[in-house]
Amino acid sequence: MLGLIPEGFGEAYINQHTAMVRPMPEMQGRFLPELFRSPFAQAQFNEPQRGIKNSFRLTDITQFVVPLPPLAEQHRIVAKIDELMDLCDRLEAAREAREATRDRLAAASLARLDTPDPDAFKDDGRFALEALPTLTTRPDQIKRLRQAILNLAVRGKLVAQDTNEEPAVDGLRAVEELKAKQSIKKPKKVAPIEDADKWCASPKGWVWARWDQITDWITYGFTRPMEHVKEGIPIVTGKNVNEGRIIFETASLTPLQSFNELTESRNPVIF
Repeated sequence: MLGLIPEGFGEAYINQHTAMVRPMPEMQGRFLPELFRSPFAQAQFNEPQRGIKNSFRLTDITQFVVPLPPLAEQHRIVAKIDELMDLCDRLEAAREAREATRDRLAAASLARLDTPDPDAFKDDGRFALEALPTLTTRPDQIKRLRQAILNLAVRGKLVAQDTNEEPAVDGLRAVEELKAKQSIKKPKKVAPIEDADKWCASPKGWVWARWDQITDWITYGFTRPMEHVKEGIPIVTGKNVNEGRIIFETASLTPLQSFNELTESRNPVIF
């Protein structure tokens, strides 16, 4: 389960069963959280899970492979995601029961978007967008559409690329240099990213990186027992995370003093 900590949410704990990922300041924004929600990232989460509870280690997270677009393009992608997700919300609110035959039409239309032919993609994409009101009448159809939008976003097919923008490799190099200056230890050697690790073809100007290269913190939350009170700071656990959002209404509360005793690496991050 994944959850994005929203801006202005205040203070909260995370417990030892929850991992916290804090990108470097130069990489903070909405693109990486949206990428986390994409089908490709979900596949990386599921692959290393082990044991009865399907858990994975922090070292598994550091090795996740992500495609990075130029920073300006990241902002355009997020804006387009918001625009299309808002459309999904409106479609979901207005849905009505439709005939089962539309399931086949919706699946076929979305499947046609996954094509390497740019000309065919434009035609198929235009058809799918024009047919959305007809193809999305039930919750399961909306869910497939949301996944299709994220799929296109992380593959660089949601917005047009601008060849005049600074390539993402320059931003990644700046982050690596900053991390090297800030660290008192010798930087860990990053495992090379082979072609087999790249789970989609990335556009020109993008760069592939591992989470360990672009994050400031990847850590678990507190491990000591917390006092529960009626008014205080939320304690975020796995049960409070659902479909990419943190549900604060279900969180227990603990005194502010306990929160203030946490180290910086245990404090939550605002994207």
